[in-house]
Amino acid sequence: MWYLLASIIYISGIIVIWKSFSGRDRKFFLSGWIATPIIIFGLVVVLLGKGSNSLMPFKADRTEREMKAISEELERYKDFNKQYPENLNAIIGNDPTKNGWRNDYWQNPYFYKPAPDKQAYTLISPGSDGILNSKDDIKIEK
Repeated sequence: MWYLLASIIYISGIIVIWKSFSGRDRKFFLSGWIATPIIIFGLVVVLLGKGSNSLMPFKADRTEREMKAISEELERYKDFNKQYPENLNAIIGNDPTKNGWRNDYWQNPYFYKPAPDKQAYTLISPGSDGILNSKDDIKIEK
């Protein structure tokens, strides 16, 4: 979403600057100078923001919120069945609103492992690098 917005700002800024310096339309001259910093910002977001959690902290926030929702659904499952499910498909099923729960924001599959007695579980997002047990993992243990 942010990349699309930044790309639109970048492209429209280029058009404004092109018109402002073409000399045909003086009213665009001032807007061309105003648009320049916005274009630079858009370019930075597009080029540097793709894999960077420091520029785009909402990536991890979105995944954490989604994992909390998954955790709440796992708790409801346990309340009804007296144990956690074998896999996430048991709570996702065919529900289209939960279909996105198969992968985190970076499109890496969640790692879910119930304890042998199914009274506890571990839910992990491998984070932006897609590697389990690295420093950017997001983990919930119950």
